[in-house]
Amino acid sequence: MRDMGTQDQTVMANRLEKLKIQMSALRAKSAVLKAENKRLQKALRNRNLLFDEFPGGMVLVQGDKIMDVNRMVIEETGYDREEIVGRNFSEFLHPRVRERIRRFHKKRLAGKWAPELYQAEILAKDGAILCCEVEVKRIRFNGQVAFLTRLNRIEERKKREGELITSEKMEALGRMASGLSHRISEGLRAIREGAGSIRTALDKDQRDLAGPLEAMENAIGQLDEVARDLGHFSGGKGGGSVKVLFDLKELVRDRVARLEPRIRVLEEDRKAKFNIKTYLRSVSPVEGDPMEMREVVDSIIMNALEAMPGGGDLYITTEEDAGYVMTYVQDSGVGVPQDCLGKIFEPCLTLRESGGRGMGLSIAYGAVRRHKGDIEIRSTEGQGTTVTIRLPVVPKTKYGGERRKKTSIRDSNILVVGGGDMMQELLCRVLASKGFRVAIGNGYGDALNKLKKNRYDMVILDTEGRDEEAQALLRRTIKRKDKTSTILITGHWEDKGAVHGSTEGPDLVLRRPIDMDRLVRQVSDLLMEKL
Repeated sequence: MRDMGTQDQTVMANRLEKLKIQMSALRAKSAVLKAENKRLQKALRNRNLLFDEFPGGMVLVQGDKIMDVNRMVIEETGYDREEIVGRNFSEFLHPRVRERIRRFHKKRLAGKWAPELYQAEILAKDGAILCCEVEVKRIRFNGQVAFLTRLNRIEERKKREGELITSEKMEALGRMASGLSHRISEGLRAIREGAGSIRTALDKDQRDLAGPLEAMENAIGQLDEVARDLGHFSGGKGGGSVKVLFDLKELVRDRVARLEPRIRVLEEDRKAKFNIKTYLRSVSPVEGDPMEMREVVDSIIMNALEAMPGGGDLYITTEEDAGYVMTYVQDSGVGVPQDCLGKIFEPCLTLRESGGRGMGLSIAYGAVRRHKGDIEIRSTEGQGTTVTIRLPVVPKTKYGGERRKKTSIRDSNILVVGGGDMMQELLCRVLASKGFRVAIGNGYGDALNKLKKNRYDMVILDTEGRDEEAQALLRRTIKRKDKTSTILITGHWEDKGAVHGSTEGPDLVLRRPIDMDRLVRQVSDLLMEKL
């Protein structure tokens, strides 16, 4: 019995020893597994970090479902991860590309060839359309076929490419328009002369020709408008050749005021209300043709109103930023269809239901480019449109500041004030064509500000019948200590002592109508005296 007990103890001891060895081995194996698990967990975290930090959007698709997305996709689309993962990938595609990309995906699932690189439009949570370059790679995920998709936003690249294409296209169209405008104008001149001769020759026995003749004259008028549009589009009106200094803020303010009667008529016709708000900040001067820029501002404002058939809000802003004067015209209208945005500046494209020649934005584009600026249109259908015009500011050293020693009267700076659009424009064109540097005072207040900030060799003041304001400005100019010559254009004052309360008067008083050739000679003589 004692031997059996000893034997049992020996067996138990051996078993315990084996168990100890096995436990030691299990502990060692567990430690290895823990280390491996820790390594795998770290690798997984690194993989997730790499996936999230990849410089571009990454989407993992298996079957038709989205299995994972990286942080870039979440930031760009505005969705949370939970709102994306598990959904069909095609739900996030714009309807116009959805079917095409579905066909690609079905071919890949079937092992057939499909493009690995293409462009697609992704719908963000806020409804925005994200234009992306898509690259697809076939992989295995959890033992099954999957597709790793890289998304790269390309709006800026497409914008630059579009601007280059538009610029080249508009230059070519401008050259063509210039030739067409000249040929149409020449032909119309001959037709108009013939129609005039026929009308003169008509007598009371030939009244049956009056109707066809009137139709011919109407057609001539319509073709005349086309020829003028082509001329403006190509710059044939002389756009860009005359350069004067002007204040875009004052120009915009003036155009809004002058368009008010047309806006009231439009409101009555449509039984609608336009709420126009202006936020016009002071800006530095720009250089160019103010008549062209007036037409640009008029065209863009009227286009914005046309885009709001039921009325709405129109915001007009001027500000200065990074060496450019910015003008924004924002409406709450119907917007521009996305497929039209790329060709919005092309001639003869109109979105108006009533039709139109479709030249307004084309002419505006050409005019802004001739002023070394650019024009941009952003729009969302049903949410309105924003037009942005950028024009470079004039360096402060170019005009005003300390007067340089002049070697020629052609170095003279001249400020033209008043006279209405047509007279003011004519004076500026004539003087600028002779080599003078000409700035425009958009109203007497703007002229006073310019006189405070800059030095001018001459001020040409047209009273426009507004004697009190003209007298105040003239007094201020005469009292200046520098050698500023003054010319007064008036239909009311008879002599140079006509400034009430002043013993001095302008250097020269001219009465309308003005002989421009004589005016240039008189300007030159006055400037020569004070050289």
